[in-house]
Amino acid sequence: MVNQTNHLLKNLILSCRPKQWTKNLLVFLALFFSLNEAWEISNPDELVLLLSNTIISFLIFCFLSSSVYLINDSIDKNKDILHPQKFKRPIASGHISIKTAIITSIILCIPSIISAFFLNKNFAIISMTYFSIMIFYSIILKKFIILDVLIISLGFVLRTISGAIVIDVPISNWLYICTGIGALFIALSKRRSELDSGGENITKQRQTLQKYNTRQLDISMLICGVLVLISYILYTIQATNLPYNNSMLITVPFVFLGLIRYSYLTIYKKLGQAPENIITSDIVLISIIILWLVTSSGVLYIFRN
Repeated sequence: MVNQTNHLLKNLILSCRPKQWTKNLLVFLALFFSLNEAWEISNPDELVLLLSNTIISFLIFCFLSSSVYLINDSIDKNKDILHPQKFKRPIASGHISIKTAIITSIILCIPSIISAFFLNKNFAIISMTYFSIMIFYSIILKKFIILDVLIISLGFVLRTISGAIVIDVPISNWLYICTGIGALFIALSKRRSELDSGGENITKQRQTLQKYNTRQLDISMLICGVLVLISYILYTIQATNLPYNNSMLITVPFVFLGLIRYSYLTIYKKLGQAPENIITSDIVLISIIILWLVTSSGVLYIFRN
């Protein structure tokens, strides 16, 4: 009995896809860029309050996204069985019943939405919007070419907006645009990798894949990569709450290197199908992200009045 319970819990945790919670780290973006504006290192009391709100919002998004994953995997069970990797997922493999997955999804969703209202009314509205759109995506929107990746991109933007709302700080529209296009770049990379590794049953695994092709996706990725770089440069120059001397421009090379590295891993190493694994396992990309964080925080600490 104990072994069965442990087995069920293990598979439920796997179905919640904790590795993909890295996407929800975007809620910390507003807190990071508000250094020496909404909070100062010399005043930890301010930071503790803002950090607490951000952590709570992060956890809420983790539970909501896991709730969506459980529903999505339940809907896609028959398609996942045909996939060379996804057939191992607990729901597709039969280790978790669809009924159990749906009940767990509800258990994760309802307390999260209630908690969101206690944290911040506007944040709760964003959270419900995110959840509703993602459920609608799982049911029907993912069947439409282009719209499928745009919805994924919107989910990333909503996370970023939520981070700003819970700590009540303004964020430049350019950062939202950069986040959205960056998410679109990742989503397109994922579709490309799915085309590369789908095998004979590729169109049965994801309906939109029969309408994509690698050349089209390569061009789209290139365009998105260029737009990410341009929008980030414009953010560093035009954002009113960044240092007046445009010193944030020194962080641009890290964004460029990150885009190049991610493209290489997607196109040549065929790893784009699992972005969460790339971000948490590729040493080069992790190093680039760390250097960007250190450089950006140094600029904000030294030059922001």
